[in-house]
Amino acid sequence: MLKLHKVPLGGGATHEVYEVVVPNQDVSVWVAVVDNKTILASPGKDYIIDGLKATKLKAKAALKNKDFQALLEKLDPKLTVSMAVLGKALVGGEDGVLPEAVT
Repeated sequence: MLKLHKVPLGGGATHEVYEVVVPNQDVSVWVAVVDNKTILASPGKDYIIDGLKATKLKAKAALKNKDFQALLEKLDPKLTVSMAVLGKALVGGEDGVLPEAVT
């Protein structure tokens, strides 16, 4: 299911943000198309709004998670598609087994 929201960015500016509601999941995924080269996606709407505001100001985004920030800075911008995920986000529990949703 997809819901469209217009979020305020300040100064009267708004941007369309999509809420992707995944059946049987507690958390929605929030998505915004910034331009023809950039899509923002996050389980938190506030992260998307912060990213859109930084883009509007042409500021370099500074993430709260410094490990993830360091990982993003290592990505090759010439790649067509990049995905960065912290390893601990994929590992479930103390036994190191991947959760079913990821396998």
